[in-house]
Amino acid sequence: MTATLAAIAVHKGQLKWTTSIADALPAIAEKALPEYRAATLEQLLAHEAKMPAYTQISPQRDERMKALKGTPTDQRLAFLAEALGTERPNYGSGAAAYSNVGYAAAGAMVERAAGAPWEELLRREIGRPLAMKSLGFGYPATAETPNQPRGHSESGGRVVELPLDESRQLAVCLWPAGAAHCSIGDLALYAADHLNGLRDRRAMLPQAMYQRLHRPLGGGDDGFTLGWGVRPDKRWGVTHFGAGSGGWFFARIEIVPDHDAAVVAASNSGQAADATKELITELLEEFVAHYDGDRR
Repeated sequence: MTATLAAIAVHKGQLKWTTSIADALPAIAEKALPEYRAATLEQLLAHEAKMPAYTQISPQRDERMKALKGTPTDQRLAFLAEALGTERPNYGSGAAAYSNVGYAAAGAMVERAAGAPWEELLRREIGRPLAMKSLGFGYPATAETPNQPRGHSESGGRVVELPLDESRQLAVCLWPAGAAHCSIGDLALYAADHLNGLRDRRAMLPQAMYQRLHRPLGGGDDGFTLGWGVRPDKRWGVTHFGAGSGGWFFARIEIVPDHDAAVVAASNSGQAADATKELITELLEEFVAHYDGDRR
């Protein structure tokens, strides 16, 4: 969704895919290590900017991140100034190149260009046009909303329930990397918009924007794209996917444009990667058989 926000900003002329951190966030670039200053928006979104991973965060670092003061935008800028000024580049490849810091940086660039916080932009530019009425941030179950889904994780050989306090929430400075929540129906609306865009039907953005979002920087049909991943599949053709977990939930989107299908699955277990993948496969088999039969 952060990559889609970036595409909206590019479409409006607020940013270019080649806009660098130095261009968009000069105050951050001044404090950043030289390796990061020229990183472009598209490199950040494709995990090709060598950004620190921040996928496994120590309790001490997490506490410092959550202690940042000011608005969410202020916290993101303060975090980026410190992380990019002190953390060495990540020279991993493939899945090891994945970076939550890169998405925090991309989110901050969009915020600066659009003149509004990431949270407001997500609701205004994606939530409202797609009628995603349940769109929110952080984990859905809190002390104020205890009847929403509770996440679960395996710990010490037993399954434990996500507490209703904020102790396990992702730090606000990293929210552009994965803190949106919504109903399964609203997630399907988002997936359907990308399917429609890829199929050149009516969508939020022109088809060329969806093609750009769903194409790796080096071309081809395998690897990270801008916000997604693609891979060839003998059964489905090129599949477009997004999957992730905050440790307590797991969500997956699979789009197969050749068969005009998009499927979403989510679980309130952080260990549900295999289960959601199996469910997606079953749903695709059922849907595509019906769709292909109608088309014939």
